[in-house]
Amino acid sequence: MGLWRSYAGGVAWLSLAMGTLGPALFGLGLVAAGLGWVPAWAVAPVQLAIAYTIFIAMHDATHGSVGGGRQAAWLDELVGWLVAGVFLSAYPFFRWSHLQHHSHVNHPDKDPDRWVAGAALWRVVLRCISVIPGYYLRLARADRSRASVRQVQRQSLLGLLPVLALAGAYGAWAGWGTLLLVWVLPAIGASALLGYIFDYLPHRPHESQARFDSASFAPRTYRDSGLFYLLTLGQTHHPVHHLFPRVPWFRYRSLYLRISDELSARGVPNA
Repeated sequence: MGLWRSYAGGVAWLSLAMGTLGPALFGLGLVAAGLGWVPAWAVAPVQLAIAYTIFIAMHDATHGSVGGGRQAAWLDELVGWLVAGVFLSAYPFFRWSHLQHHSHVNHPDKDPDRWVAGAALWRVVLRCISVIPGYYLRLARADRSRASVRQVQRQSLLGLLPVLALAGAYGAWAGWGTLLLVWVLPAIGASALLGYIFDYLPHRPHESQARFDSASFAPRTYRDSGLFYLLTLGQTHHPVHHLFPRVPWFRYRSLYLRISDELSARGVPNA
């Protein structure tokens, strides 16, 4: 199990490229639609695909995996803030929510990702669509007697204000319909997909809080497919992330192949 250390540390160049070039491409899409170079309806699906793809860079940044250590921790901050802006959000808010998930995975009251849990598919879909408001609701209801919670709430609010101001300025310049098509809806759509692939599928039925069976690998057909690995940004191997959160997403599979027998022996589902 200690092999994970050889897969972590150092700059994760792929995540860094995704977390910097991706937001730049998203911004280019905003400009292209705003200036009328490309119809907003044609830009919208591209924006959704970009937002979905670059989320994993912010996910890595949350665990310090982009910079790979204290000396390059500023890279994690840079990527986190850039990608959070694409989602019309603030990085401290996401970082707090995601680390709460890791600390209290599948806990009915303390795990923010349990927002997407539901018995009926329509309920899961609605909750995935509203996953970001659901996270903010949990942060707003967090225990304010704790200084760390008050700090995150303050940082999230202060970080959100310039993002919303920028979005408002863009809407005033390009038109509110354009803002909706090429920024707001892609952010919501990408969040919904991510909520389903990252939060719902690997953790259903959202019951176990034990270390080795709180998350499940995808069934073998999907887990062994390189295509599905890329399409899900490595989440066919989600338990690897929970066990070794400092390992960047593009190394989950190679680490898994070296420790799969031990994970199976420890009862990790579908290992």
